[in-house]
Amino acid sequence: MSPKKRLSPQKSRRKAGGRRVKDQVVETTSAALALGAHSGRLVFGAVVVAALLLGVGELRTASDEPAVTGTSAQEISTVAYGCPAFVQRGASSATTVAVTSLPGDFPDGGTREALRLPGTGPVAALAESPRGAWATALTGRRARALLVEASGGRAPGTVAFSASVADATDGGGATVGACPRPAPERWFVGAGSTAQRRTALVLTNTSSNPGVVDVSMYGTAGEVDGVGATGIVVEPQTSRVVRLEQLAAGETEMAVRVVVRRGAVAVAATDASSVGTAAAGSELLPPSALPSNTVTVAGVPAHRASRTLLVANPSERTATVSLSIATNDGVFTPTGLESIDVAPQAVTSVTLPASISARAYSVRMTSDVPVTASVRTTTGSDHAYAVAAMPWEGTAVMPVSIGSSLRPGGAALLVAPEGEAAAQVRLTAHDESGAEVGSADLAAAAGSTTSLDPFGRGGVGVSAARVSYLTVSSDTPVRATAVYTARGLAALPLAPAPVREAAPVVRPGAL
Repeated sequence: MSPKKRLSPQKSRRKAGGRRVKDQVVETTSAALALGAHSGRLVFGAVVVAALLLGVGELRTASDEPAVTGTSAQEISTVAYGCPAFVQRGASSATTVAVTSLPGDFPDGGTREALRLPGTGPVAALAESPRGAWATALTGRRARALLVEASGGRAPGTVAFSASVADATDGGGATVGACPRPAPERWFVGAGSTAQRRTALVLTNTSSNPGVVDVSMYGTAGEVDGVGATGIVVEPQTSRVVRLEQLAAGETEMAVRVVVRRGAVAVAATDASSVGTAAAGSELLPPSALPSNTVTVAGVPAHRASRTLLVANPSERTATVSLSIATNDGVFTPTGLESIDVAPQAVTSVTLPASISARAYSVRMTSDVPVTASVRTTTGSDHAYAVAAMPWEGTAVMPVSIGSSLRPGGAALLVAPEGEAAAQVRLTAHDESGAEVGSADLAAAAGSTTSLDPFGRGGVGVSAARVSYLTVSSDTPVRATAVYTARGLAALPLAPAPVREAAPVVRPGAL
């Protein structure tokens, strides 16, 4: 590990043994937890009940969560997002937020509200646009986040995104990310707290009650004892920025677990890198799926150089992880990387050599203990992350244009079908008003990672300049990632727009 550089009065300290982190005992569906698919009200109620039932719980993994049943799903009535400005220190880099609701036959009525935080003034451009329209607004340099909430008939299918071209002091790269919803737990794999790579958490309380979060960090030498990392209070309808260097300085590679102990808090992570004094990229670090014995990091962008695989093992046993690579040509095991060991409560970085493939691919892993992971792709001036993700069915939204922060062009869609079946993906192009202007049905072969050009031959039939967003629909389970290369490098894992979700239930025997 590289020498630690002091960035604050308090250096990070290693923990001598394992530590149990306070957790919730109220469950929702595994897909909802992994993708953050909760409404602000549901999460707040779940966490409050959990706090009353049990103060300390075991580490949550993907296999702990119950399956969704048709009888438990219900159409959502409220959805809230904490859209982060790209902020590291001081003023935010120029950031644009985009909001839309899936076109279609949904109930009438309802409201949508948008507020800059700090501040109380409404953002009319986001609040008043009709269903299907693509609305955008700048967060402002003083803002830390933009709070978006839809209720009633406006809630189903509402999604929000954040994009920026970061200032040089914030890494200077392009960022595109899905605005997070409140969720009981988030994992970020690939964070850092050095001068060369620095990550900040943007914590946005979407409710009218105080929120409390705990942060756990795992470094290359084990679990890291963060100073002031537990009991972090986020006041109602405010956004708070927590730089990891304030909690544990000098860590080159980390996995970060954020547990919401109370309230409805949406968690995002901004990640910036530099080489010496030169900016070397920025990204909204996407959350990775909960630890599991089977993990797929989908949507590693095409690149002619090496990438970095980061695997986090939060358990108290060494993890033995087997690897395989899924490209457009099929699945294979890379020579010399048949398996890797990850120390207990630690994160391990592994170089994926350029010889694996210059094309886009996915990394599949099986482990004897639950792990989670990401892959960092670094160009000369920017970087992006592909993350462990859960497969999904339904309709997702892929941004094409977000104000001056994301211009049309240079977008690709990477699709990795789950299981042994091929996937048929329907792309529908929408202009700023929400009107459909083109469509295409594209195929992704089973056991592969297929790169699709939405605006190329066989695509939606119109130029990107006419399109604000695409809807991406699949009736079979897939993992999908949008990759943007026009102004740097950015990757956005796609997830279905929330329409119907399971209500939280109390774990049997918790009382």
